[in-house]
Amino acid sequence: MTARESGRPEHYFDAKVVADYDRRYRGGWGRWKHRRKLAQLRRWLAPSEPVLEVACGPGRLDAAFDDATSIHVDLSPEMLARYRRQNPSARLVRADASHLPFSDGAFDAVVSIRFVSHLRGEYRRRVLAELARVSRDRVIIDGRHLYNLRYWSRWFRRRLGLARADKLRHTFAEFEQELRECGLELVARRSIAWGLSGRVLLMSKVLPRSVDAPAPPPTRVETTR
Repeated sequence: MTARESGRPEHYFDAKVVADYDRRYRGGWGRWKHRRKLAQLRRWLAPSEPVLEVACGPGRLDAAFDDATSIHVDLSPEMLARYRRQNPSARLVRADASHLPFSDGAFDAVVSIRFVSHLRGEYRRRVLAELARVSRDRVIIDGRHLYNLRYWSRWFRRRLGLARADKLRHTFAEFEQELRECGLELVARRSIAWGLSGRVLLMSKVLPRSVDAPAPPPTRVETTR
């Protein structure tokens, strides 16, 4: 696994990076998009159902979850420490998203926002398959789709040599194919800012697993303090 495939996890171990992370969402545009994400997540999540958030960061999406029934995972100790200061009641677990310490179908829903879209190659597919494994019903992620004003503006600037290569983006057909290959069926999508931002929320249903699969071991979790 290369640093590019994994989204440079060591980058998020830096206390300065973590401190700056929330500042991007305090301005008008960032705050507006963040509120839209929270509102959509609340519509897609039922009250009090078991939910796992993967790559939770410093807890920006905490308001979308019920403390009593949600668990939040991140690989960065700094991110988890910041989350803990924000919400002492949150159940936090340090783990790699490609090797989650939970049994098959342990949660009704698994949520991972602003994480999978940073990943590449085999590691990305491994993470998606792992999100599908621990969910018994839904997986909610976000991604970057191609057709929006920001993409075409960046494409034009790249042609003029004024911008670097764009971030990985997909058509909706590509999203559907990739998710299906990882055991998921795309059932709903919502743009964060249609036509302006490439960010889109994607809700998938977990496809039926093989009836011959062995029974999963009981879930055992060690939370951070």
